[in-house]
Amino acid sequence: MLWNAVPTDVPTGLDRIACPVTLAQGVLDVVASAQTVRYVPLVPGARFVPLPWAGHAPQWAVPEAIVDLVRRAAAEA
Repeated sequence: MLWNAVPTDVPTGLDRIACPVTLAQGVLDVVASAQTVRYVPLVPGARFVPLPWAGHAPQWAVPEAIVDLVRRAAAEA
């Protein structure tokens, strides 16, 4: 887990993504906190959405918020 906290796994080519991107992460995620937000500046036009009351598995913790987020992202696209 410590090795995954070191930002050595940044993929290449994120600057070539040409579709809308929404990155979301649970604010209570103690497993991978701050891992998702570091990709925002690497993807053109990406936005970050913090998910209150969600941990490492937000789709389980706040499924309604995930469905709402997907619907909003799809509508904006």
